[in-house]
Amino acid sequence: MPGSYDFDRTVEFNPRKEEYRTSIHQEGEEKVSMAVIETVATVKEVDPLELEKLDQSVDPESLEAIFEDRDATGRREGLVRFHFEGFQVDVDYNKGEIRLQPGSEVTGSS
Repeated sequence: MPGSYDFDRTVEFNPRKEEYRTSIHQEGEEKVSMAVIETVATVKEVDPLELEKLDQSVDPESLEAIFEDRDATGRREGLVRFHFEGFQVDVDYNKGEIRLQPGSEVTGSS
């Protein structure tokens, strides 16, 4: 049932930039791939099972590996950009956020 899934994820829309934005919970054990799926499902107001498989756009295991803890502070860093479910998806651990731009094709190299 669309809209019935609550992931406790706040997604904001910035009309000036025409993008959706949500925070990545860096302190916990949140999986980046699940955060992307939850964000897209929230924006589209659908059950995550209705989405295409994430591995059609990006390798979820590689996505997790990129953002593994790299130093003693536990801080994760990096930016990955890919296309998923009609959105350009930016996973930006430097800013601690996921950004979605509707109808965007992937631009630039990341």
